Amino acid sequence: MKSNPRLRFVFSVWIALALLGLLTAPAFAASNPVLKTGVILTMDTLPSIKMGDNFVLSGTIRDRLGHPLNGKSVTFYLNNEVLGQASTDVNGTFSRKFTKLMDAGSYKITAITKETHLLLGASYTTTLEVLPAVISVQTTPSMAGVAFSLNGEKFFSGADGIARISMTKAGYYRLVVLADEYQSPTVKIEFGRWLDEIYQPYRDIYVPTDNSILVGLNVYHLMNVSFVDLDGYPVDPSRIESYSLRSLQGDSFTFTNNVQRWIPASRVKRWISVLQENKIYYSLTKVLIDGANVVNQSEQRFYTSAGGTWQISLILYSLKISAKDGLFGSPVGKSVSLEYPDGHVQTFPLDTNGSATIHSLARGTYFIDINGVNGMKNRLPVALSRNQVVNSKILTSMDLFMAGGSLSLLALGLLLFGRPWLVQTVLRKQKPAIDIAVPVSALVAARQSAALNKKQEREVWQRVLDRADNAKGGLGLSRDGFTRMLEYLERTLPKSSRPTKLDLEDQLKLTLKYSRGNTTESRLAAEYHVSPSTVRRTIQRINAGLSTCKDFKAQIEKPSEPKKDNIFLLILESAQQSSNARAIMK
Repeated sequence: MKSNPRLRFVFSVWIALALLGLLTAPAFAASNPVLKTGVILTMDTLPSIKMGDNFVLSGTIRDRLGHPLNGKSVTFYLNNEVLGQASTDVNGTFSRKFTKLMDAGSYKITAITKETHLLLGASYTTTLEVLPAVISVQTTPSMAGVAFSLNGEKFFSGADGIARISMTKAGYYRLVVLADEYQSPTVKIEFGRWLDEIYQPYRDIYVPTDNSILVGLNVYHLMNVSFVDLDGYPVDPSRIESYSLRSLQGDSFTFTNNVQRWIPASRVKRWISVLQENKIYYSLTKVLIDGANVVNQSEQRFYTSAGGTWQISLILYSLKISAKDGLFGSPVGKSVSLEYPDGHVQTFPLDTNGSATIHSLARGTYFIDINGVNGMKNRLPVALSRNQVVNSKILTSMDLFMAGGSLSLLALGLLLFGRPWLVQTVLRKQKPAIDIAVPVSALVAARQSAALNKKQEREVWQRVLDRADNAKGGLGLSRDGFTRMLEYLERTLPKSSRPTKLDLEDQLKLTLKYSRGNTTESRLAAEYHVSPSTVRRTIQRINAGLSTCKDFKAQIEKPSEPKKDNIFLLILESAQQSSNARAIMK
């Protein structure tokens, strides 16, 4: 294909002109400079930021006439170190957000736009203020004065329960809970937990952070305890042997003395993404006084309070003791001894009415003794389960004397009732014409002179024989006479007819006593422990045996004519051998 001559000419001319322009441009430019347009660079004011926060650099670029420059590049420098670049939009505005971790302090920010062949360069310098990072620690429950340590620097929680500290440098630091340094006379704390399942009183955190750090604390309160009875009377704390508490969380405590003590008041637990205070609710399970439990289990319940006092109501009763004379009802005694269920004894005085009121006694069995009484001691048991009044009746010595006299009179009346002959015997009058102390010689002389009739003589001899009976057992016989009579009966009485229970000697004694006329069958039956019918058969049998003895029979018929070796003479000898008979017969 053939080239066009015209085109070749135009192309050659263009090349020549171009070469000519390159060779002559410097000299021309030096002699003829090009006027460039000025540029105005402005930046928006930078607010202060916290350490770790983002910041935005923004502004505008315009020419001298105020026309916005589109697509103009801006370079940012932070303390002479390149931070980044931005470009203007159609409105001549530039903006860029920066994320850069910087320590707290003041930083110089410079924005520069470079010069071009038509535009001059421009720059703008401003200051960025970076504030320290604030670390917040929130206590649960909210408590003021809780101490913490971060990087060796202490800080404390405020009234809102938040402890704050400013940090100027970024990095990892150890945060420590100083629970032991909490100062309060009635409240004590201990570390519980962190929110994120850490159970040591320290942890490492990164600064800066925007999150509040949550820490849970266990709280203790210094509590007092007072005790009252059901009537509101205070109970001596020294009487409390022990008392026991149990919380709804299952913790149990037993204390053996009534002093101020630290009681757990609350614990913390995690609830979703927060920590929650869990106050501890207590119930009273046992209070021991004098060996007895004086509360109903879990009836009384409490929350703790700093420096507060639990007033515990005890099931204690009052016991009123009244000591009166058993018969007359008058006050007796000086004091009352009360033995408690655990065995110890206390003494309380009785007033002028013989009464004593004792308060604050536990349930149980007590024993009462009245002191200062002459009479029967009565140890009285009392099962105390409510307020009680005990009336103690005391049998004094006077009461016993009166009762004994009454019983004696009653016994005598029962003895004499139906036995009129006893009364007649006691009340029978002695005949004044007969002197029981008449000597035997006078009796014989009177008999010879017929001064005494036969009946009177018999009565005198009967008195003499009665005195002899006092010394010889009431038989009226000497030992020899009784022996002879017994031997005679042994020979004459058949063996088979002998009554049961009584031997021959007792049968003879029984018959002689009855023959004297001073006793009855019933009295003899009681004396020999046999029935009256046995006494009757015995008398009949012995009399039948003795009736065969001529001397005895003759003496029965003529007792006033003593003969040698007869029964009457034996009776007289027996009387002479006794001391009473000798006194009569002097």
